[in-house]
Amino acid sequence: MEKLFAYLVMGFGLLGSQAALATTPLSFEGGTVSVGLVAQGSHSRYVDDANAGLFDGNNSALGSHNLITNVEAAFSKSINPRWLVGIGAAYEFNNMLVGLDEVTDTATKYQFSIREKKHRSVYLQPMYALDETTAVFGKIGYHNAKLFVRDVNGQNISITGGLNESFSIYGPGYSLGLRKRLPYHVFIQVEGQYVSFNDVRSTAANGANDRSYYEVKLNLVSGIVSLGYNF
Repeated sequence: MEKLFAYLVMGFGLLGSQAALATTPLSFEGGTVSVGLVAQGSHSRYVDDANAGLFDGNNSALGSHNLITNVEAAFSKSINPRWLVGIGAAYEFNNMLVGLDEVTDTATKYQFSIREKKHRSVYLQPMYALDETTAVFGKIGYHNAKLFVRDVNGQNISITGGLNESFSIYGPGYSLGLRKRLPYHVFIQVEGQYVSFNDVRSTAANGANDRSYYEVKLNLVSGIVSLGYNF
């Protein structure tokens, strides 16, 4: 009789643990919205034509660090007791200086800035629940932004536009993070992100017989701390 009682206790305990395991992802299912603080470092490679009169042949590695905010909305669904898959979108409120350099037009030097704005992304987010309140996740995303190249002094360096231009840039982004669920459907999460944008190239003119070009390549590395709500 005692052995039978012990077996029953063990059986109920096993069923209870399996039930708890089965409901683990439910804490993370559904829609979420969040606001984040983003510490972002940028690295932009600037290359110009050494044989052109407008530019001085610089090949520059430009960098900066910025603190900005973002918002995100996502939806996740469990596919087994531990794994979830989600989709989401994010937008950064930024006017970020990612580079500052100078070019030479004959004897005159001009400073120009490279700024990134309107950074947005859509992503796929696999998530693994460690327990009922903690999960790890990754993101694979498509990122799009605007890149602005401007003369710092407000002057148009070239006749045809040259260094007063804007570009649409795009590229993949990858993230790893940890989410912790708090009371009242609130959660906090930390995330590391890397984004690699495509190269952009422009042609600038300095007189009828002189044409030159520059190229810019932008990469971003970010640390993000977010506070959100799980519906």
